[in-house]
Amino acid sequence: MSLLAIVTLLYSKLLLPYRRWKEERELRRRAVTPASELAHARQTQLEQRQLEHENRAFVKERRRREADEKRQDALIDLTRGSGGHTLRPGRYDPSAARRELVDEQDEQFQRALAEDMEIERARLAEKRRVELVEQQKVDAKRRLAELKRESEERLPVEPPVTHTENVCHVVVRLLNGERVQRRFATDASIQSVLDLVMAHEPRLEPVHLVSTMPRVVYSDAARTLADAKLLGKAVLFVEEC
Repeated sequence: MSLLAIVTLLYSKLLLPYRRWKEERELRRRAVTPASELAHARQTQLEQRQLEHENRAFVKERRRREADEKRQDALIDLTRGSGGHTLRPGRYDPSAARRELVDEQDEQFQRALAEDMEIERARLAEKRRVELVEQQKVDAKRRLAELKRESEERLPVEPPVTHTENVCHVVVRLLNGERVQRRFATDASIQSVLDLVMAHEPRLEPVHLVSTMPRVVYSDAARTLADAKLLGKAVLFVEEC
């Protein structure tokens, strides 16, 4: 068998099936729809198992061909020996050339397989990272909506305008520069004013209320407005803790 025929045979048996497998895998990858993290992990495991199975099949097929070639070479040597012709030292050995070519192609296949698996792992890792960031954004948005709703529900009933005793008119400047105001009974707590803040500008980071001239920090949310000496009209500012 000529070297060209051997190369053609190996190409049809090894490289062509690999290219077809690679194209099919690319089509399967493009057809994958977004799924949960568990589905991604299972898909990755299935693909890795398939690659390992195909790798084992490739090695098994290569060993079978080598065994067949050895039997053919032994038969050729036996036939030549019966006719009085033997291989002299240094004579070209076609079986050695075939084995060298198979080993080289096997090495190229293993290298390409490792590169493809590394690219696939990196792609899956990046996809999981992006999905995690998006999920965190969705969770934060949902938590802010819940915080706004809970704060609105906790707000005490606003005293009517006709009531002037034991009432404090509170004006609060938010972190975004907006001003909100509301009337509170003096027995309401500092937490009620914080609920007013969160109802207009919900934040996951902790904040507290302060007043100026002189500067006072109202860090005890359970304290009442009367105990904090916030009577009549009070102007407060929101600061991050």
